[in-house]
Amino acid sequence: MTQVAAVRTPCSDQELEASLSWAFTQLTGFAPSDATLAILCAHVALETAHMASMVCFNPGNYKRGPGPDYCTFQTFEYVGNPPVKTTVMAEFSAWPDFNSAFAFYVGAFSKHWPEAWAGALAGDADAFCAGLKARGYYSAPEQIYLAGVKRWQAYYSQHLSGDSSVTQPDLSDLGPSSPAVLPEEATTAPSMRGLPRQP
Repeated sequence: MTQVAAVRTPCSDQELEASLSWAFTQLTGFAPSDATLAILCAHVALETAHMASMVCFNPGNYKRGPGPDYCTFQTFEYVGNPPVKTTVMAEFSAWPDFNSAFAFYVGAFSKHWPEAWAGALAGDADAFCAGLKARGYYSAPEQIYLAGVKRWQAYYSQHLSGDSSVTQPDLSDLGPSSPAVLPEEATTAPSMRGLPRQP
């Protein structure tokens, strides 16, 4: 495992949907339903501030371990209830591209968070978030996390249906428990945004 530079790797909604769909199909042998894809996209969007804070292609803010490499940067997390803003120097997993990152992401859900995976397959955000909480995926209060996922789920449901007028959901009333990591030192590399879809 090698330490690499912390580089922001944002992507568009279309890139997110295509990469997640590709990874899901590679794992299962069939394409995801729009309901399933909307929940998975919603989760990534919530965790990465609508992909603006995605670093080194890490779609779920996975700490150092599951990725082939890792990066280190100062950031903050909100922990506890009520949430307390805590600044940390954290190590996060890093991937070389979106395909490898999302292949891991989809595979990890199917193996390590089976209740959440079942919820995603059913298009059930409540079951998805409850399954994640039960296995310690997030520390935010469950109802706040669920509200965030549901708002992004509604957004992606509209987006996947072809509604070009859909607007980004407002999460401001959910308070500081929105779990997106906002790295203070990561740089942006637009040249890294290309997604090699199909082999």
